[in-house]
Amino acid sequence: MKINQRKLDVGIARSGLSVMEFSKSAGVCLTTISKIRNNPKFKPELRTVGRIARALGVDVEEIVEGVA
Repeated sequence: MKINQRKLDVGIARSGLSVMEFSKSAGVCLTTISKIRNNPKFKPELRTVGRIARALGVDVEEIVEGVA
């Protein structure tokens, strides 16, 4: 599963947190967040996608690419 980089950035901006603060609140390594944001081919683990969605307060389907 691939997270849409733009949706992630918008979600982090809406949270009012820095990327570092967001990674801590999501329970996801800052390196992983950076890879998602900067490497279009990076696909995080499913549990990571779930943690990010939960931290953003959205359903997983709202942040992943290719879901209708």
